[in-house]
Amino acid sequence: MKKKKQTAYKEKMIDNLTASRINVSPIHVKHSELGRTASNSAYRSECPMCEVGLLLVMRDDETFKLKAEDRCLLCGQKFVYDDIDEMREKDFVK
Repeated sequence: MKKKKQTAYKEKMIDNLTASRINVSPIHVKHSELGRTASNSAYRSECPMCEVGLLLVMRDDETFKLKAEDRCLLCGQKFVYDDIDEMREKDFVK
């Protein structure tokens, strides 16, 4: 019974977070300082605002270069990577 309450609470929290920060000003961060969600992904990070959503690092549709702007898939918070030049140096697309 306790587990059902915890699950319901988490679902309610996620519902409250969904797109809650979509209209908030962008936050400047260093990608290298963000927590990773998986050891096999160099780019997938935890959102520092909602701590539940993901930042996946977007690419330009035409050049496939990493974009400096990103957005949390859950809360919608926009981020700007201040270390985008270093990220692009390490990336396979030049």
